[in-house]
Amino acid sequence: MLEDTNVEKPSLVGMITNPTEQFERIRKQPLIWGAMGIIIILFIIGLWLSSLGIDFSEVITTENELIIEEEFEEFVKAFEKIGFFIGGIIGPILGVLVSSVIYLLVAKIVQSAVTFRQLFSMNTYIMIITVLGVIINGIFFAIFGGQFEDQFTSLGSLINLQGPVGIVFDNLEVFSIWNLILTAIGLEKVARFSKGLAWAVPITIFVIGILFAVMGANIEI
Repeated sequence: MLEDTNVEKPSLVGMITNPTEQFERIRKQPLIWGAMGIIIILFIIGLWLSSLGIDFSEVITTENELIIEEEFEEFVKAFEKIGFFIGGIIGPILGVLVSSVIYLLVAKIVQSAVTFRQLFSMNTYIMIITVLGVIINGIFFAIFGGQFEDQFTSLGSLINLQGPVGIVFDNLEVFSIWNLILTAIGLEKVARFSKGLAWAVPITIFVIGILFAVMGANIEI
């Protein structure tokens, strides 16, 4: 089937300036791979920036109680950076895939006519917000240093609390909330969910993610 050349293509920049229009374009012309390629490149750049401010030998010594001798430090740094490169490729694709499958299952339940391709395209374009967060946090890492799990753009960076409340604050992060809002709008415009359902689905997933983070921290303790 030929693509309708009269339909304007969705834009990654447009997801920031006019997301509603992009969702309408995605519904009519769900493009994927060009945007995904850009997302992957930017994601790798963000992870690389983050790696500039992390002392890998200190991380390994603290977490695994190992003493890394000086001659192995460069090897450790190289290995970790390769891991970031691989993660930069797999992470966005896996994230978009999982979320698209979840939304498709909900769509089947409510008998929405949205296709998997439309949802995959929607989530790919929304991923630009996550990538912006990775890059901005990466810049802060490169300048100020820190631990990889730190988020300079989270409420936890302003209010330093321990325990479950601290974990909740760490997850209340600007770009995650922005992503949630765009997802709700996208589900309404692309999947034709009702407004209530379009908001309920991403909020529920967001809350479940925080609960898992809290439970995971309790298990480690």
